[in-house]
Amino acid sequence: MAVKVVLRILFNCLLILQAFGMSVNGSALPNSVPDFNCVEYAQKIGANWTTLNLPHATDCRKFYQCSANGGLIAMTCADAKETRFNPWTNRCEWNSTIECITFDQFMEISNTNSCD
Repeated sequence: MAVKVVLRILFNCLLILQAFGMSVNGSALPNSVPDFNCVEYAQKIGANWTTLNLPHATDCRKFYQCSANGGLIAMTCADAKETRFNPWTNRCEWNSTIECITFDQFMEISNTNSCD
């Protein structure tokens, strides 16, 4: 039981460090998180913000995960050398199966194809 609590605390600390652009060793992370409220965006498109992920601004091997405060947390695909984030399926897939789409490109496409 105590091990689970410690692991949960460590995991939460790592998320906080990442959200503020820090890594475990104290160096800055290349986070370039856009100023964007994903909770508001999720409500606009009728999605659940807790499961909404968005393409990274510059790196297709990364993606943004919504945080409870509406901000974005930069995440990396598990096998970053072989996979990239697919915004249409909301998961990381093999490089050969998906074209690289950045955050700005995705927002432009999703705003253009809006049913509003």
